[in-house]
Amino acid sequence: MAAVAAISSGMSRAAALGVTEDEAGKIRKVVEQTLSQLETARWSWWTTWRVLARYIQPRLGRFFPTANTNNRGARRDQSIVNNTATISSQRFGAGMLSGATSPSRPWFKLRIGDGRGEQDPDAAQWLDEVTNRMMHVFAEGNFYRSVAAMYEALGVFGTAVMLMYEDYEDVVRFYPIATGEYYLANDYRGETGRLYRKFVMTVSEIVERWGEERCSDAVRSAYQNNNLSGEVIVCQAVEPNDDRIPDVPGFKGMPWREVYWEYGSSTTQLLEIKGFQDKPFIASRWNVESNDPYGRSSGMDALGDIIALQTLEKEMAKATQKVNNPPMTASTALRNSPASVVPGQVTWLPPGAETAGFKPAYQINPRIDHYSQNISRHEGRIKSAFYEDLFFAISQMDGVQPRNELELTERKAEKLVMLGPPLQRQHNELLKPAIERTFNTMDRAGLLPPAPKSLHGNHISVEFVSDLARAQKAADGTAIEQVYAFAGRIAAIRPQIMDGLDDDQALADYANVISLPSNIIVSPDKVAAIRQARDQQARQAQQMQTGLAAVQGAQTLSQTDVGGGQNALSRMINGPAQ
Repeated sequence: MAAVAAISSGMSRAAALGVTEDEAGKIRKVVEQTLSQLETARWSWWTTWRVLARYIQPRLGRFFPTANTNNRGARRDQSIVNNTATISSQRFGAGMLSGATSPSRPWFKLRIGDGRGEQDPDAAQWLDEVTNRMMHVFAEGNFYRSVAAMYEALGVFGTAVMLMYEDYEDVVRFYPIATGEYYLANDYRGETGRLYRKFVMTVSEIVERWGEERCSDAVRSAYQNNNLSGEVIVCQAVEPNDDRIPDVPGFKGMPWREVYWEYGSSTTQLLEIKGFQDKPFIASRWNVESNDPYGRSSGMDALGDIIALQTLEKEMAKATQKVNNPPMTASTALRNSPASVVPGQVTWLPPGAETAGFKPAYQINPRIDHYSQNISRHEGRIKSAFYEDLFFAISQMDGVQPRNELELTERKAEKLVMLGPPLQRQHNELLKPAIERTFNTMDRAGLLPPAPKSLHGNHISVEFVSDLARAQKAADGTAIEQVYAFAGRIAAIRPQIMDGLDDDQALADYANVISLPSNIIVSPDKVAAIRQARDQQARQAQQMQTGLAAVQGAQTLSQTDVGGGQNALSRMINGPAQ
């Protein structure tokens, strides 16, 4: 490593990173102040996340970044008696993965912003090829594993964060961050503009990534003493590079800046300063209130039911125990005699105490069925909060025909309406940034084919064509079908009614609703050429038919004798014989 060699030759740690000691100290002071402010602002969210983790997914969060703790494998689900919420949150994550980003079929396609480029066959072919290459990158890397973790975190906590780094093997490598490790701040547009993080790394991981010479004296000592599994708290800051100098090489000329440092180390010590052309992280929220940097979740909506469900399960267990193993009373004559309530055992009674024995201190008749009914109601509301019925309906659809999306819309219309805004947010905050980052990385690496001239100067946009996205648009397809069905019934009486419908536009709109591949629909120019050729053929056929009728008429006239040695044809041409 060049930085290691530079430091070994006497260069300071800061100089090896491309900054002076004063600049390193200034950066360190700014990022630590910002981290402290973000910790304070996040406190109320942090306390809620801990409750959610306690009752839904105890192992999803990392709420105490403490080094050298040996209890991370300890059991954490002591508060969970009924695991309905745990299973529902897992199904939520699986349902979102299958419905929004299925690894087995296309879930997005690239389009030209104004739509005109797609009328060019070369442009359409290029867009399809780029989409296929990007889908291959996602499938061969860790995108789907990472986004699955993001969906599950969104269902429980309402916020999910993931880093995106360029990678030599995977093109782009994704790194989900555990809830509790990250701190977020919005920019003026209400989008997440800053990511800070506090997490734990081992000594060997730190040295392997940044080199021994960049580390603090404590880490270097631990490494030299072979304490490789010792842990250190590391901090990270990813934010816009406010000190950017355009056209300057290195991180100083990049729009985004990333800083790593050891928590509690020297005030000028930095592990790394790095720049990025694109935003290198994703911070997605399920639902957002006003300008909050963190989101609301299905878990938050169902938290009351989840806690009540645990209480009801415990109360029903107590009631069942009191019936099966009630508190007992016994005669004092049995005080010093062996006694047992175990089935098959004998309790010997002294003479004169034949009527003595055991009996329940009190008898109850709990309505277990009432407990079960209340539990079922809470379970139903929890499942509904996590959209379990909707995701089951999607998973049970046969194939991807438009009919199924329309059926899903009819059967689950209310759920689809409720899912609409959060799904749109995932398109904008989770999936579109991942697609754009991957596209830009592949473009810089020369992994995309040359674009045709018709695309030069055009903006490329993303259209989502997943099962959920199509189901959201399927209502438009239903409207088109209903209009044509209505017009068809009237056309039986008044055919001219069909003149009021633009068939070409209806076909294009319907194809867009069902996300039909662009190479199936013929471009308007080609359609016009086909129709012109058809009209020309029809005119030629008509001319030939007219000519044939004239020949046949002339033949008939020539065979018609009108007297005077003339036929009808000669008489028409030469007039009557003189």
